[in-house]
Amino acid sequence: MASSPQRWPARPEVPLDETNAVTESIGNRAAQLVESYALSHGMRAGDALIAATALEHNLPLCTANVRHYRQIPSLAIIDFPVLS
Repeated sequence: MASSPQRWPARPEVPLDETNAVTESIGNRAAQLVESYALSHGMRAGDALIAATALEHNLPLCTANVRHYRQIPSLAIIDFPVLS
């Protein structure tokens, strides 16, 4: 019997059920991130949108893929291992 994935406890100040629309400012910031990091670090549109959303909302980015984002100096990253 397969076990269900474990969830990390949410920080109360960052609700997990909140969604954020991609605004013009998020899109512009994502485009800047792709322009800055596509060649040097392989930044792609999806990762850029995720990072831009965190930056625009002044939130840390929780990810198991730190290598996709560590080149962005102003982005706060919370690293967590993948649980099985």
